[in-house]
Amino acid sequence: MIGFGLLAIASGAIGWKIHEVVKKKRFESDVQRIQFHLQNCYRLALNTHVDWQIRLEKEVGGLHITSYCPESSLLEPLRPKVLPVSLLNINFNDEEVDGLSFYFTSSGQVYPQGLLIFSLGSPELRKELSIPGIFHQLIGRGDDIATYPED
Repeated sequence: MIGFGLLAIASGAIGWKIHEVVKKKRFESDVQRIQFHLQNCYRLALNTHVDWQIRLEKEVGGLHITSYCPESSLLEPLRPKVLPVSLLNINFNDEEVDGLSFYFTSSGQVYPQGLLIFSLGSPELRKELSIPGIFHQLIGRGDDIATYPED
């Protein structure tokens, strides 16, 4: 009987640890998917030579991500993506936000610039993304503008 009790306690402790590992991995995966969508919209602006915008908006079903080109009525908005990250807290420049838009110019500029922070409440479940740092740009040195050869 004591053996079964010890076995139950040990399995509960292992189960709790596995739960924490899964929660951390899910958080990291969600942030990577958001970063992928931001970088994808940035590349669209550079490759199509028109400005693009991406909107991140927290709603009941999760985080809605919509990319579109505000300059052209010919380009339809890309189908909104819904990421199931309802517990995710989003801060931009030390302010908690429920919605946020980023503008990507065809020259490689990104607006607004600042620190995008995702968290789930605990310090180990926190990820900071520097905008425009995640696009490998150097601010203030003139290197942040993409140039194209003349046709």
